[in-house]
Amino acid sequence: MNIERIKSIGFGIEKADDKFKEIHFTRRPLGPKDILIEIVYAGICHSDLHTIRQHWGEIQHFPLIPGHEIVGKVIKIGDSVNKFKEGDYAGIGCIVNSCKECPACKSLREQDCKKVVLTYGTKDWTSNNEWTHGGYSTNYVINQDFAIYVNKDKVKDMSKIPSLMCAGITTYSPISQANVEENMICGVLGLGGLGHMAVQYLQAINCPIIAFDNKDKEDFANKLGIGFVNINEGIDESLHKKFDFIISTIPYKYDLNTYLPLMKYNSNFSIVGLPPHDECPDLNLKDMILKYPGVKIWGSQIGGIAETQECVDFSIEHNIYPIVKEIEATPEAINKAYDEMANGNIDGRYVIDIKSLNNKLKQ
Repeated sequence: MNIERIKSIGFGIEKADDKFKEIHFTRRPLGPKDILIEIVYAGICHSDLHTIRQHWGEIQHFPLIPGHEIVGKVIKIGDSVNKFKEGDYAGIGCIVNSCKECPACKSLREQDCKKVVLTYGTKDWTSNNEWTHGGYSTNYVINQDFAIYVNKDKVKDMSKIPSLMCAGITTYSPISQANVEENMICGVLGLGGLGHMAVQYLQAINCPIIAFDNKDKEDFANKLGIGFVNINEGIDESLHKKFDFIISTIPYKYDLNTYLPLMKYNSNFSIVGLPPHDECPDLNLKDMILKYPGVKIWGSQIGGIAETQECVDFSIEHNIYPIVKEIEATPEAINKAYDEMANGNIDGRYVIDIKSLNNKLKQ
Protein backbone atom coordinates (compact mmCIF):
# COMPACT_ATOMS: atom_id res chain seq x y z
CA MET A 1 0.00 0.00 0.00
CA ASN A 2 1.23 3.47 -0.88
CA ILE A 3 2.03 5.42 2.32
CA GLU A 4 3.10 8.64 0.63
CA ARG A 5 0.87 11.62 1.38
CA ILE A 6 -0.45 13.65 -1.54
CA LYS A 7 0.67 17.26 -1.90
CA SER A 8 -2.09 19.78 -2.64
CA ILE A 9 -2.71 23.50 -2.95
CA GLY A 10 -6.05 25.03 -2.05
CA PHE A 11 -7.88 28.22 -1.22
CA GLY A 12 -9.33 28.60 2.24
CA ILE A 13 -9.53 30.74 5.34
CA GLU A 14 -7.31 30.46 8.40
CA LYS A 15 -9.65 32.09 10.90
CA ALA A 16 -13.25 33.31 11.22
CA ASP A 17 -14.17 36.34 9.08
CA ASP A 18 -10.94 35.96 7.13
CA LYS A 19 -10.45 36.38 3.40
CA PHE A 20 -9.44 33.50 1.15
CA LYS A 21 -5.73 32.69 0.96
CA GLU A 22 -3.60 30.13 -0.82
CA ILE A 23 -2.93 27.18 1.51
CA HIS A 24 -0.46 24.34 0.96
CA PHE A 25 -1.38 21.03 2.63
CA THR A 26 -1.32 17.25 2.12
CA ARG A 27 -4.02 14.64 1.69
CA ARG A 28 -4.01 11.08 2.99
CA PRO A 29 -2.08 8.38 1.15
CA LEU A 30 -3.93 6.42 -1.52
CA GLY A 31 -5.65 3.37 0.00
CA PRO A 32 -6.58 0.11 -1.80
CA LYS A 33 -10.10 1.35 -2.73
CA ASP A 34 -9.16 5.01 -3.22
CA ILE A 35 -8.86 7.05 -6.37
CA LEU A 36 -6.82 10.24 -6.76
CA ILE A 37 -8.70 12.91 -8.69
CA GLU A 38 -6.91 15.84 -10.28
CA ILE A 39 -9.58 18.51 -9.93
CA VAL A 40 -10.47 20.43 -13.08
CA TYR A 41 -13.41 22.53 -11.88
CA ALA A 42 -14.91 23.28 -8.47
CA GLY A 43 -18.30 24.91 -8.00
CA ILE A 44 -19.09 27.49 -5.34
CA CYS A 45 -22.22 26.61 -3.38
CA HIS A 46 -24.26 29.01 -1.26
CA SER A 47 -23.77 26.64 1.65
CA ASP A 48 -20.01 27.26 1.31
CA LEU A 49 -20.73 30.91 2.02
CA HIS A 50 -22.94 30.07 5.01
CA THR A 51 -20.23 27.73 6.36
CA ILE A 52 -17.33 30.12 5.87
CA ARG A 53 -19.24 32.95 7.54
CA GLN A 54 -20.62 30.60 10.24
CA HIS A 55 -24.23 31.57 9.55
CA TRP A 56 -25.55 28.28 10.90
CA GLY A 57 -24.12 28.77 14.39
CA GLU A 58 -21.51 26.04 14.06
CA ILE A 59 -17.94 26.65 15.22
CA GLN A 60 -15.67 25.70 12.33
CA HIS A 61 -12.23 24.15 12.42
CA PHE A 62 -9.51 26.18 10.70
CA PRO A 63 -7.89 26.23 8.26
CA LEU A 64 -11.04 25.58 6.25
CA ILE A 65 -10.94 24.84 2.52
CA PRO A 66 -14.51 24.57 1.17
CA GLY A 67 -15.93 23.02 -1.97
CA HIS A 68 -18.26 20.04 -2.46
CA GLU A 69 -19.02 20.49 -6.14
CA ILE A 70 -16.07 18.82 -7.80
CA VAL A 71 -15.15 17.23 -11.11
CA GLY A 72 -11.78 16.01 -12.24
CA LYS A 73 -9.65 13.38 -13.92
CA VAL A 74 -8.72 10.12 -12.22
CA ILE A 75 -4.91 10.06 -12.29
CA LYS A 76 -4.17 7.19 -9.89
CA ILE A 77 -6.12 4.25 -8.47
CA GLY A 78 -5.68 1.89 -5.53
CA ASP A 79 -4.95 -1.80 -6.00
CA SER A 80 -8.56 -2.86 -5.29
CA VAL A 81 -10.36 -0.22 -7.37
CA ASN A 82 -12.74 -1.70 -9.94
CA LYS A 83 -15.21 1.13 -10.68
CA PHE A 84 -12.76 3.58 -12.24
CA LYS A 85 -9.66 3.48 -14.35
CA GLU A 86 -7.01 6.10 -14.89
CA GLY A 87 -8.22 8.69 -17.39
CA ASP A 88 -11.88 8.47 -16.33
CA TYR A 89 -13.66 11.56 -15.04
CA ALA A 90 -15.26 11.55 -11.62
CA GLY A 91 -17.30 13.90 -9.50
CA ILE A 92 -17.47 14.46 -5.76
CA GLY A 93 -20.45 15.89 -3.94
CA CYS A 94 -21.10 16.55 -0.27
CA ILE A 95 -20.30 13.06 1.08
CA VAL A 96 -16.96 11.24 1.02
CA ASN A 97 -17.62 8.42 3.49
CA SER A 98 -20.17 6.76 5.78
CA CYS A 99 -20.43 3.63 7.92
CA LYS A 100 -22.22 1.58 5.20
CA GLU A 101 -23.91 -0.50 7.90
CA CYS A 102 -26.65 1.60 9.54
CA PRO A 103 -30.30 1.72 8.38
CA ALA A 104 -29.63 5.02 6.58
CA CYS A 105 -26.72 3.61 4.59
CA LYS A 106 -28.57 0.40 3.79
CA SER A 107 -31.46 2.55 2.53
CA LEU A 108 -28.98 4.36 0.22
CA ARG A 109 -29.34 7.56 2.27
CA GLU A 110 -25.73 7.99 3.32
CA GLN A 111 -26.42 11.67 3.96
CA ASP A 112 -28.40 10.62 7.07
CA CYS A 113 -25.67 8.35 8.49
CA LYS A 114 -24.55 9.43 11.95
CA LYS A 115 -20.95 8.70 10.93
CA VAL A 116 -21.11 10.50 7.59
CA VAL A 117 -17.90 12.22 6.52
CA LEU A 118 -18.48 15.46 4.63
CA THR A 119 -16.22 16.67 1.85
CA TYR A 120 -14.81 19.46 3.96
CA GLY A 121 -14.81 20.67 7.54
CA THR A 122 -15.36 17.33 9.31
CA LYS A 123 -13.16 14.70 10.93
CA ASP A 124 -12.62 11.62 8.80
CA TRP A 125 -12.83 8.70 11.23
CA THR A 126 -11.49 6.40 8.49
CA SER A 127 -8.27 8.43 8.27
CA ASN A 128 -6.93 9.06 11.76
CA ASN A 129 -9.61 11.70 12.40
CA GLU A 130 -7.88 14.22 10.16
CA TRP A 131 -10.00 17.13 8.98
CA THR A 132 -11.34 17.02 5.45
CA HIS A 133 -10.51 19.79 2.98
CA GLY A 134 -12.72 20.52 0.00
CA GLY A 135 -12.53 21.05 -3.70
CA TYR A 136 -11.16 24.58 -4.00
CA SER A 137 -7.90 22.70 -4.44
CA THR A 138 -5.75 20.74 -6.85
CA ASN A 139 -6.77 17.18 -5.98
CA TYR A 140 -8.84 14.85 -3.80
CA VAL A 141 -8.38 11.32 -2.48
CA ILE A 142 -11.69 9.48 -2.15
CA ASN A 143 -13.00 5.95 -1.71
CA GLN A 144 -14.32 4.82 -5.10
CA ASP A 145 -17.74 4.02 -3.60
CA PHE A 146 -18.36 7.71 -2.93
CA ALA A 147 -17.21 9.08 -6.28
CA ILE A 148 -19.65 9.78 -9.12
CA TYR A 149 -18.82 8.50 -12.59
CA VAL A 150 -18.96 11.18 -15.30
CA ASN A 151 -19.13 9.95 -18.90
CA LYS A 152 -16.65 12.33 -20.49
CA ASP A 153 -17.70 11.27 -23.99
CA LYS A 154 -21.18 12.73 -23.43
CA VAL A 155 -20.11 16.02 -21.83
CA LYS A 156 -19.24 18.98 -24.04
CA ASP A 157 -18.48 21.45 -21.23
CA MET A 158 -17.03 19.94 -18.06
CA SER A 159 -17.40 23.27 -16.18
CA LYS A 160 -21.16 22.62 -15.97
CA ILE A 161 -20.75 19.28 -14.20
CA PRO A 162 -19.62 20.24 -10.65
CA SER A 163 -22.87 21.93 -9.63
CA LEU A 164 -24.81 18.77 -10.43
CA MET A 165 -23.09 17.19 -7.41
CA CYS A 166 -24.92 19.54 -5.02
CA ALA A 167 -27.30 22.01 -6.66
CA GLY A 168 -28.43 19.28 -9.03
CA ILE A 169 -29.12 16.53 -6.52
CA THR A 170 -30.48 18.98 -3.93
CA THR A 171 -33.34 19.87 -6.28
CA TYR A 172 -33.61 16.57 -8.16
CA SER A 173 -34.12 14.52 -4.99
CA PRO A 174 -37.24 16.24 -3.53
CA ILE A 175 -38.89 16.36 -6.95
CA SER A 176 -38.37 12.61 -7.18
CA GLN A 177 -39.44 12.00 -3.56
CA ALA A 178 -42.67 13.96 -4.10
CA ASN A 179 -43.48 11.89 -7.19
CA VAL A 180 -44.07 15.03 -9.25
CA GLU A 181 -45.85 14.12 -12.47
CA GLU A 182 -46.58 15.77 -15.81
CA ASN A 183 -48.92 18.79 -15.71
CA MET A 184 -48.69 19.24 -11.94
CA ILE A 185 -48.59 22.96 -11.14
CA CYS A 186 -45.26 23.72 -9.53
CA GLY A 187 -43.64 26.68 -7.81
CA VAL A 188 -39.99 27.53 -7.25
CA LEU A 189 -39.13 29.95 -4.45
CA GLY A 190 -35.91 31.77 -5.22
CA LEU A 191 -34.67 31.89 -8.80
CA GLY A 192 -30.95 31.53 -8.18
CA GLY A 193 -28.42 28.72 -8.31
CA LEU A 194 -30.74 26.07 -6.85
CA GLY A 195 -33.92 27.55 -8.28
CA HIS A 196 -32.90 27.48 -11.92
CA MET A 197 -31.88 23.83 -11.56
CA ALA A 198 -35.26 22.93 -10.05
CA VAL A 199 -36.93 24.66 -12.99
CA GLN A 200 -35.10 22.48 -15.50
CA TYR A 201 -35.94 19.21 -13.74
CA LEU A 202 -39.60 20.21 -13.52
CA GLN A 203 -39.58 21.20 -17.19
CA ALA A 204 -38.21 17.74 -18.06
CA ILE A 205 -41.38 16.31 -16.48
CA ASN A 206 -43.48 18.83 -18.44
CA CYS A 207 -44.89 20.79 -15.52
CA PRO A 208 -46.18 24.37 -15.63
CA ILE A 209 -43.94 26.46 -13.36
CA ILE A 210 -44.07 29.83 -11.60
CA ALA A 211 -41.01 31.21 -9.84
CA PHE A 212 -41.18 33.62 -6.91
CA ASP A 213 -38.38 35.98 -5.91
CA ASN A 214 -37.88 39.28 -4.08
CA LYS A 215 -35.56 40.52 -6.83
CA ASP A 216 -36.62 41.54 -10.32
CA LYS A 217 -35.85 38.35 -12.22
CA GLU A 218 -38.67 38.47 -14.75
CA ASP A 219 -36.24 38.57 -17.68
CA PHE A 220 -34.44 35.51 -16.34
CA ALA A 221 -37.76 33.72 -15.88
CA ASN A 222 -38.78 34.61 -19.42
CA LYS A 223 -35.48 33.22 -20.67
CA LEU A 224 -36.23 29.98 -18.85
CA GLY A 225 -39.77 29.95 -20.26
CA ILE A 226 -41.65 30.09 -16.95
CA GLY A 227 -43.99 32.41 -15.08
CA PHE A 228 -42.71 34.86 -12.51
CA VAL A 229 -44.00 36.70 -9.45
CA ASN A 230 -42.06 39.48 -7.73
CA ILE A 231 -43.23 39.06 -4.15
CA ASN A 232 -42.52 42.72 -3.40
CA GLU A 233 -45.58 43.43 -5.52
CA GLY A 234 -47.68 40.89 -3.64
CA ILE A 235 -49.10 37.51 -4.64
CA ASP A 236 -52.49 37.53 -6.34
CA GLU A 237 -55.10 35.51 -4.46
CA SER A 238 -56.02 33.78 -7.70
CA LEU A 239 -52.90 31.65 -7.11
CA HIS A 240 -54.14 30.39 -3.74
CA LYS A 241 -54.65 26.62 -3.50
CA LYS A 242 -53.34 26.14 -7.06
CA PHE A 243 -50.03 24.38 -6.51
CA ASP A 244 -49.32 20.66 -6.33
CA PHE A 245 -45.64 21.10 -5.48
CA ILE A 246 -43.45 23.96 -4.31
CA ILE A 247 -39.73 23.82 -3.62
CA SER A 248 -38.20 26.56 -1.47
CA THR A 249 -34.56 27.36 -2.21
CA ILE A 250 -34.55 30.66 -0.29
CA PRO A 251 -31.32 31.02 1.75
CA TYR A 252 -32.36 34.01 3.86
CA LYS A 253 -35.21 35.10 6.12
CA TYR A 254 -38.75 34.82 4.75
CA ASP A 255 -42.29 34.13 5.96
CA LEU A 256 -43.65 30.66 5.22
CA ASN A 257 -47.18 32.01 5.60
CA THR A 258 -46.61 34.02 2.42
CA TYR A 259 -46.46 30.83 0.37
CA LEU A 260 -48.37 28.09 2.17
CA PRO A 261 -51.78 29.52 1.14
CA LEU A 262 -50.74 28.62 -2.44
CA MET A 263 -50.83 24.90 -1.69
CA LYS A 264 -53.59 22.50 -2.67
CA TYR A 265 -54.84 19.83 -0.31
CA ASN A 266 -52.50 16.81 -0.36
CA SER A 267 -49.70 18.87 -1.93
CA ASN A 268 -45.97 18.92 -1.16
CA PHE A 269 -44.02 21.92 0.12
CA SER A 270 -40.34 20.93 0.15
CA ILE A 271 -37.67 23.10 1.77
CA VAL A 272 -34.05 22.81 0.63
CA GLY A 273 -32.76 26.35 1.27
CA LEU A 274 -31.37 26.79 4.79
CA PRO A 275 -31.16 30.40 6.03
CA PRO A 276 -28.76 31.48 8.79
CA HIS A 277 -29.84 30.02 12.14
CA ASP A 278 -31.19 33.35 13.45
CA GLU A 279 -33.18 33.92 10.24
CA CYS A 280 -34.89 30.54 9.86
CA PRO A 281 -38.65 30.98 9.41
CA ASP A 282 -41.04 29.61 12.02
CA LEU A 283 -44.40 27.96 11.50
CA ASN A 284 -47.08 27.95 14.16
CA LEU A 285 -48.47 24.48 14.95
CA LYS A 286 -51.97 25.97 15.09
CA ASP A 287 -51.56 27.29 11.54
CA MET A 288 -50.43 23.88 10.30
CA ILE A 289 -53.57 22.28 11.68
CA LEU A 290 -56.18 24.96 10.98
CA LYS A 291 -54.85 26.83 7.93
CA TYR A 292 -52.90 24.20 6.00
CA PRO A 293 -54.44 20.78 6.68
CA GLY A 294 -53.30 18.13 4.25
CA VAL A 295 -50.24 20.09 3.13
CA LYS A 296 -47.05 18.07 3.50
CA ILE A 297 -44.28 20.40 4.68
CA TRP A 298 -40.88 18.76 4.76
CA GLY A 299 -37.17 19.36 4.39
CA SER A 300 -34.67 17.68 2.11
CA GLN A 301 -30.90 17.76 1.87
CA ILE A 302 -28.88 16.46 -1.09
CA GLY A 303 -29.23 12.71 -1.75
CA GLY A 304 -27.39 9.45 -1.37
CA ILE A 305 -24.58 8.32 -3.65
CA ALA A 306 -26.80 6.15 -5.87
CA GLU A 307 -29.37 8.93 -6.26
CA THR A 308 -26.62 11.44 -7.02
CA GLN A 309 -25.32 9.15 -9.77
CA GLU A 310 -28.87 8.88 -11.09
CA CYS A 311 -29.19 12.68 -11.05
CA VAL A 312 -25.92 13.21 -12.92
CA ASP A 313 -26.79 10.59 -15.54
CA PHE A 314 -30.28 12.05 -16.00
CA SER A 315 -28.90 15.59 -16.28
CA ILE A 316 -26.35 14.65 -18.92
CA GLU A 317 -28.91 12.61 -20.88
CA HIS A 318 -31.48 15.45 -20.86
CA ASN A 319 -28.98 18.30 -21.28
CA ILE A 320 -29.86 19.82 -17.89
CA TYR A 321 -27.03 22.02 -16.69
CA PRO A 322 -26.55 25.09 -14.54
CA ILE A 323 -25.76 28.50 -15.90
CA VAL A 324 -22.17 28.94 -14.83
CA LYS A 325 -19.71 31.79 -14.61
CA GLU A 326 -16.11 30.64 -14.63
CA ILE A 327 -13.63 32.46 -12.42
CA GLU A 328 -9.87 32.21 -12.06
CA ALA A 329 -8.28 30.14 -9.33
CA THR A 330 -7.14 33.11 -7.24
CA PRO A 331 -8.08 34.29 -3.75
CA GLU A 332 -9.14 37.64 -5.16
CA ALA A 333 -11.58 36.08 -7.64
CA ILE A 334 -13.11 33.83 -4.97
CA ASN A 335 -13.49 36.67 -2.46
CA LYS A 336 -15.27 38.76 -5.10
CA ALA A 337 -17.54 35.85 -6.06
CA TYR A 338 -18.59 35.40 -2.42
CA ASP A 339 -19.53 39.06 -2.11
CA GLU A 340 -21.53 38.92 -5.33
CA MET A 341 -23.26 35.74 -4.22
CA ALA A 342 -24.13 37.20 -0.81
CA ASN A 343 -25.83 40.10 -2.59
CA GLY A 344 -27.77 37.79 -4.90
CA ASN A 345 -26.08 39.20 -7.97
CA ILE A 346 -25.76 35.98 -9.97
CA ASP A 347 -28.48 33.92 -11.64
CA GLY A 348 -26.52 30.66 -11.81
CA ARG A 349 -23.37 29.29 -10.20
CA TYR A 350 -19.75 30.38 -9.91
CA VAL A 351 -17.23 27.73 -10.95
CA ILE A 352 -13.50 27.91 -10.26
CA ASP A 353 -11.19 26.82 -13.09
CA ILE A 354 -8.64 24.79 -11.13
CA LYS A 355 -6.42 23.84 -14.08
CA SER A 356 -4.00 26.74 -13.61
CA LEU A 357 -3.58 25.83 -9.94
CA ASN A 358 -2.67 22.27 -10.93
CA ASN A 359 -0.04 23.64 -13.26
CA LYS A 360 1.42 25.53 -10.31
CA LEU A 361 1.52 22.35 -8.21
CA LYS A 362 3.45 20.52 -10.93
CA GLN A 363 6.11 23.22 -11.27
